[in-house]
This record gives sequence, C-alpha cells and structure tokens, in this order.
Amino acid sequence: CTIQVTDGAGNASNLLAVSAFTVDTTAPTFTAERTGVNTIVVTFNESVSASDTATAAWSLGSGFITSSVDQPSAATTLTITTTGPSDTFSTPTVTYLAASGSVLDLAGNEVVNLTTVTAADKVVPTLPVVTIVSNNSDTAKAKVGDLVTLTINSSEPIAVPTVNLLGRVAAVTTINPSSYTASITTLAGDAPEGAIALSVAFADTQANAGVSVTSTTNASAVIFDKSAPTLAITAPAATARVRGSATITFTDSEQTAPVCSINALATVACVSGVTTLTDLTGFTGLADGAFTL
Repeated sequence: CTIQVTDGAGNASNLLAVSAFTVDTTAPTFTAERTGVNTIVVTFNESVSASDTATAAWSLGSGFITSSVDQPSAATTLTITTTGPSDTFSTPTVTYLAASGSVLDLAGNEVVNLTTVTAADKVVPTLPVVTIVSNNSDTAKAKVGDLVTLTINSSEPIAVPTVNLLGRVAAVTTINPSSYTASITTLAGDAPEGAIALSVAFADTQANAGVSVTSTTNASAVIFDKSAPTLAITAPAATARVRGSATITFTDSEQTAPVCSINALATVACVSGVTTLTDLTGFTGLADGAFTL
C-alpha cells in the first residue's frame, strides 16, 4: 500500500510505499514458574517492557511477598525475587495489577489487569537428612551378615528414591512421602572393605530431579570389615621353659581387645609386652609340664 499526507495549504507529499505492517491490539499473556526458593520467573508470549513501578504490579499468593522485580526492556521474561515460605514445593499464584504498574508489549498493549496464573513447581528438592547405621554392636561398623540402613528425609514429597549401598541396589521402605529407609545385608562377596559407599537418586512429584547425594549429612559412616583378625604369639616360644614372670608378647593384624587364658580357663584382658603369665587365671599352682596359652 501507499501513504500520502497533505498539509493545511493543500500541499501533498510524495507517495510513501509501505510493503507491509502489522496491527496489534492483543494484550500480552504470561505463565510463571517457581525456579528457586525465592525466585519466580514470569514468561510472556511476546516481548514486553515494564515501567519502574513493576514491583508493585505483581501480587503473589500462598504467603509469598514480592521483594523485587527486574525491569524487562523488550524481553520475554522477568524475574520476581520473593520473601516468605522457604519450602521447595509451594506453587503461589501470580497476579498482575495494572493500577500499580505498566507492562506493555511493543505495540503498547498492556497485560490485562488482574490476570492470575499459578506458578509451576520447578524448584529442585533436597535431602536435608541422610544418615547411615549398622545393626552391629558398634553401629559404625559392619561385618558379613549385618544390616546396614540409610535414613533419608527430603525437603518435600518425592518419588521412591533409588539407593545404592556397597555398589548394590538397596531395598527401600517408605515411611511417608518425605521419609524413607534403604537397607542391605552385607555379603561375603561385597567389596571393597572400608567406608560403605552410598548414592541416592531422587526427584519430586513434579519430576524435578534433585542433585544425587553421595555422603551423609551428619558425617556418619559405616566401615565394612569382612576379614577376621589374625594373632600370633611371639613370646614365650612354644618350646620355652618359663616362670610366672615371663611376659607375653604377640602381634595383632588389627586393633582388637585381645584376651589370654591358660588351658582355656577364664580369659583375662592382656596387653602385648605387659601381661605376664602370673596375671592369667590358673597359672599360679600349675604343675610343671606343658600348658596351652
């Protein structure tokens, strides 16, 4: 098409050729996502610009309060920083208040007053509690056949997590949608010995995957030990002739609480290089001859 204008004296301009133009009378629309504990991202269906009163233009529900809003300029998103609930699952409503600000598209159309949407949950869940214990008398250690249990508490309801302990998939028990236990019974074929490795993969009910967890939150650990200790008596020698003052010495493959006895009588706690034969029950009054230490 062409455009021509005429002034007050009747002088006509040259014809201005316009190849195409767009008439836009449609107000922009928006959706919202809660992407962080204190962050809501509003996404428009077209580029918009906002006035410097944009903070007051956004009202939030569920106890959330608008703390600040960035000022978009020919952009399709704006970010609202919030205060209020610190959970990872709330989905507050987001309402535009035209009387308190102006958010316009490039043609000057304003977002419709009182437009309200619900912010989708895009916040990643966390595991504030992850602890591990064994049913061994020392809960920080496990031998073959012991039950090792991981306790998991999440920041919000999650789907049943996938848990690995000692490289094996653990059996998971649901306590409630935010609390689980996972356990294995240790086997002779499990490896390696040492601190039991763990991993927890999880996601909330909106399929927001959390960051996989590979350590406990309270520094708890369980040491897997499937090797029996070995002990060797180095003195007195098997062929030695001894008196009660003879000192017992031995080597121990690991730190244990050794006990000694004479001829399988009552055991006595003994210390290599310190305990003597007289210290053992039954040595005093023992007849000359061989005995078993």
